Amino acid sequence: MKQTTSDEDSDQLPLMPQKSEQNESKETDDKGKLKNLLSLFRRPGLIWAMSAGIANTAHVVLLSKVAHASNPMQSLFTKCAFLLSFIFLVSWKDSDGYDCRDLVFNIMYGFFETLGSSAGVAAMVLSSTADVTAIMYNKAIPAAILARILIGESLDIIDGALIIINGTGLILICKLSVDEAESDPTSSSLGILLAFCGMFSLSLLYSLVRCLAYRNTADPSLLAFMAGCIGMVFSSTFLTLTNSWMFPDTSSDIFLFICLGGISLYGFYSFLRALKTENTYIVASSLTISIPLTYCYEAIFENRIVAWQTILGIFFTIGSTLLLHAKSFLRRDDTS
Repeated sequence: MKQTTSDEDSDQLPLMPQKSEQNESKETDDKGKLKNLLSLFRRPGLIWAMSAGIANTAHVVLLSKVAHASNPMQSLFTKCAFLLSFIFLVSWKDSDGYDCRDLVFNIMYGFFETLGSSAGVAAMVLSSTADVTAIMYNKAIPAAILARILIGESLDIIDGALIIINGTGLILICKLSVDEAESDPTSSSLGILLAFCGMFSLSLLYSLVRCLAYRNTADPSLLAFMAGCIGMVFSSTFLTLTNSWMFPDTSSDIFLFICLGGISLYGFYSFLRALKTENTYIVASSLTISIPLTYCYEAIFENRIVAWQTILGIFFTIGSTLLLHAKSFLRRDDTS
């Protein structure tokens, strides 16, 4: 009996290390999950992109609030006036190594940013703020396509599927705008057209910044300053020629204008910091967070009834964004 017992014990002894190995594998899996969860904090570009999307939402809301107090171009003037403060943050020592191509890229950035912003503020006067936001800030599709054409950034099959999903969401979100355009073609149609012009103009900014980033000459402060200079010249010239300067009368309007300029500073800087380290499509998709936030604002504070098509479009838009981020995390983990 003793012999048999000892044999049974000897048979069971090798099982003990197997349990410990299972525990170690579980601990390894838990550490891997925690690593994936904390991977966001190792990619500050994503955090900058999401914060830029939130800042864009606040910027759009403030634009709608100050629309009654001034001309839309004066809102652009206020934004550009605050952007001029970036001159104190420009790295002038690094700019000594820039060539003519870098200068052209910076000027083009300021031009297209001014063109897109001007179209956006004009569109918000003619159409719903949330609808214009849905068109202008869903820039992932044109930005990814332009980046592929102009600078050769990669797109795979999954990216193509996400582009289709994102585009479907854009169509559903804009359905109400199209309906309004059919009933009032003189204003809503023009607002939609301006919003699409603004979307394509602002989508070019991603490719321009990525070109500078590849050349290691992307200075967020210099780009913001250039956008402020060109935008201020354009808006002030327009306001002077049309004699449409309107200064805020009440202290609340003055406060809103100051907040508009401050949030423009933060949103602009966050956007450029994100593009320095992240892919164009990732940053563009992250900024779409402003779309549902703007609709939520109008539904809660302005008692707007959001149709089911719009809700489904928001779901597709945000869903494609989350899937894109999950795909980028997996790709980074595979290469690390």
